[in-house]
Amino acid sequence: MKNVIIRKIDELGRVVIPKDYLLELDLGVGADVSITVEEESIIITKARGDINE
Repeated sequence: MKNVIIRKIDELGRVVIPKDYLLELDLGVGADVSITVEEESIIITKARGDINE
C-alpha cells in the first residue's frame, strides 16, 4: 500500500485512519497499536501480542 492521504490533526491531537487501512490490517475499535517516531515520521503499526504482558 503506497497511497498517500493527507489528514488534519484535530484540536485534541487525533488523526483519523481511513477505514480501508483499518480493514486491510484487521484493526478494529480497541485494537492495540504501536506508535514510533523516526526522524520526521510518525509510524503506527499493529501491536504484536498483548501490551499488558
